[in-house]
Amino acid sequence: MINKDIFKGKFSLLDVSLFILIVGTIGMILQVYGLNWDLTMHLHRNPGGERLLVDAETFLSNTHSVLYSGVGFLAVASAIAGIVLVLLKKKKDKSESIDTITVDKNIITAFKLMIIGVTIQLIAGPSDQWWHKTFGLDGLLSPPHIGLLSGMLINAIAVTFGLMSISKVFKKYSLFSNRKKTVLIKSAMMVAFTALWFSSIWFTYALVLPVSKGERTNNNLNPLLATTIAVLAIPLISTVICLGASNVIGNGKFGYMSIVGLLFIEVNVFANIIPSNHMASFLPYYLIVAGASIIIADFVLNGKFRSTNKNKDYSNNTTSLKRYMITGLIIGSTFYICNFPMLGLTFANFYGFPLKMVILNEFSNFVITLPATIMITIMVGSIMGLLGSIIFKNKIEKRLMKYTIEKNEEEKEEEEEEKEENLTARNFDIGMQKSKQIIKETITTQESNFKFKRYV
Repeated sequence: MINKDIFKGKFSLLDVSLFILIVGTIGMILQVYGLNWDLTMHLHRNPGGERLLVDAETFLSNTHSVLYSGVGFLAVASAIAGIVLVLLKKKKDKSESIDTITVDKNIITAFKLMIIGVTIQLIAGPSDQWWHKTFGLDGLLSPPHIGLLSGMLINAIAVTFGLMSISKVFKKYSLFSNRKKTVLIKSAMMVAFTALWFSSIWFTYALVLPVSKGERTNNNLNPLLATTIAVLAIPLISTVICLGASNVIGNGKFGYMSIVGLLFIEVNVFANIIPSNHMASFLPYYLIVAGASIIIADFVLNGKFRSTNKNKDYSNNTTSLKRYMITGLIIGSTFYICNFPMLGLTFANFYGFPLKMVILNEFSNFVITLPATIMITIMVGSIMGLLGSIIFKNKIEKRLMKYTIEKNEEEKEEEEEEKEENLTARNFDIGMQKSKQIIKETITTQESNFKFKRYV
């Protein structure tokens, strides 16, 4: 049985675990922002994309400062997580009593993933310098860069999964009565899902963006293959992550998926659109289309009409599946605009435009290719969004329900039933104790009467 008093300490292990994951989340969002901003600045400083990494004179640029600050936050978080794991190991070896939160295997797994992700990135950084000296300046798709992106994705999974696991602990032991911590965890999870979204898409960008031509190697994929990967992977990833954020953070409430989507848009605006200069004129249209699509999708999934169904059965609800499918349709069909301007490079390469010309005339090329591109992306993106929503409904939703911050109706009913069972068992125990006491008193009285009669 778990003693809830262990969570009341000012520096309980639960608080330390939450601190580690929040620091890691800050590191992740700084890292994805710095990475987006850095690539944008490289493309416009060196049109054509032949030199994507800065040389020694510009190593400590503003973009790199943000990027490596994120790595630093993650390194600190993973170092503290490592200390926690070592202390737990020592306690376990000595068979000492352990705070209940320490035995939650999911939080421990999240810490281990974070340590692995940071280790990969710290190895990939120096390896990148060696790669440059050996093979010259390279593009985005090189072994060291894949290592950096892999570490970033692992870290994003670690902090998101860790926060989900902590929310499960809070919910299980009814600790969300602390409103400050509830707001803190919800806010951190929204940022974590945004970072996970970007990290997943950046893994796709590494394959599809035509910026992997180095001094000695050209790792750019075939334009047709790159475009195919982009239109299949990105709408699917976006749909699954948006639905996951809505279910875990909001549990059927409107607004949380919108906030995650708007955070994604905000990072894209300040890291990719505004620094590009040429694309700023498209910003109002981007905000309208991208912002409206995520808000409408959120309302379709979690609007007020959802509450008219009092019997929410998440395991067999065809109406819920329809809402998921419509939501996936909206998110999938607008993925090209939401990932503007990066995907414009992929499609420009597909149409045969030289990359240098695309960078120098970015906005005009985007407008020229928009009609044909929209037809392709809406059609394929809608299909992939629908597929993503079906996969989420059938394969992912039930697994995520235990991580939701707020309890759903089914969990509340189970909790009430458990309370009633505990109350019944407690009343039974009290009744048994009273019966035993009465029997004992009766036997004592009879023995006293028997002794009295013998005396008389």
